Amino acid sequence: MREHGTRQRYAYDACRCEPCRRAYSTYKRDKRLGRLGPSTHSLRWPLQPLFDATDTTEYLQLALLTGFPARTIHRWAHAGLRDIQADRAAVAIGKHPSNIWPNWFEPLIQEQAA
Repeated sequence: MREHGTRQRYAYDACRCEPCRRAYSTYKRDKRLGRLGPSTHSLRWPLQPLFDATDTTEYLQLALLTGFPARTIHRWAHAGLRDIQADRAAVAIGKHPSNIWPNWFEPLIQEQAA
């Protein structure tokens, strides 16, 4: 058993004592306010190379080719694609993500060098 007053005790052991509830709410507040450090999903891939790889400029056409809803494609236009989304979209059109985004492996190389 984990000790009382921790987020893990609240989340995994379902303890609802006051110290555990306070620890969990503090964690959620800090996470929401960005106090726990940068998000792991800060790197987003641009959508334009995916359009270029499919030789289309239409959102609906790209949605049909990738199998993703058109609304999702519109969201990607504004926010970019996370790693997993970029990987799935590339595979859906029969390509490797590094063929669409040439610097696909650069973050991994930089991380290994550090």
